[in-house]
Amino acid sequence: MKSLAALPPRMHGRSSLSTLAASSFLEGSKLKHFEALDEAAKQVDRSGLPVTLCRINKNPTSPPDASSVRLLLIRHGEAEHNVFSDNFKGGGESSFHPDCPIDPFLTEKGLSQAKALIPQTSALVPQPSLILTSPLKRATQTALAAFPDGRSFMCSHLLTEGSNGVREDMISDGESLSKFFPSVDYSAYNEDCDIAAEHAITPNSDLVFSKRKLMVRSDDFLRQIQGLKNEHRVIGVATHSQWLQSFCNFSLNFEDASESLEWFGTGELRVVDVEFRHK
Repeated sequence: MKSLAALPPRMHGRSSLSTLAASSFLEGSKLKHFEALDEAAKQVDRSGLPVTLCRINKNPTSPPDASSVRLLLIRHGEAEHNVFSDNFKGGGESSFHPDCPIDPFLTEKGLSQAKALIPQTSALVPQPSLILTSPLKRATQTALAAFPDGRSFMCSHLLTEGSNGVREDMISDGESLSKFFPSVDYSAYNEDCDIAAEHAITPNSDLVFSKRKLMVRSDDFLRQIQGLKNEHRVIGVATHSQWLQSFCNFSLNFEDASESLEWFGTGELRVVDVEFRHK
């Protein structure tokens, strides 16, 4: 593994941005997760990560540049576990309580949030040729509701945050999911994902440990996108808030760093043009 000093600045965390800058955008648990990701970035070998330059595109009415791919990043709408957490009165974290729903569906509000994206998604030029979704039901529901016109949907295990006992993040097998979502292609997911390993709990693991695993996934997803960019120039991505924090702040490199810091709201879409650069 290369020394940290030998890596490009973005390969070993957001030290150039500093936690102080992050704290002007984030607070509480969101800042805590950012700090854990920053520490995890120093512990993960990221020497082969593609170098990118990214920007938010607020008027996506023309194709991306030849060297770029356009990502339509979406955080799922409100789901049943969000409501459970808001109303939780017990001790400890709601995500580990036996009454917390496993792999929950969207609430009616969450489905409405996803459908509210249709004016944005229908106005996109060009339209996405591929939509990748987390295997968790709330993300898949959001993707299907936001893009209702029968495009190509594919499930990717790289878009999950990992469970480690968190009930709402416990994934289901592709055969079960395909019964709910027959228009989604689960073939690669069935081949790549080890359900038992995903549900395994690592005792005494701290937040940085889980963020290392998350960062490996978001980095691997960027490599996957680089491989797809010649075939798919516009790609939808339906996933989760902490995954998006890892991907935007650590896997990608934004021209304006402040564009990547703000936490995604439920049912939020951001259009990001990702330019791949040679090292």
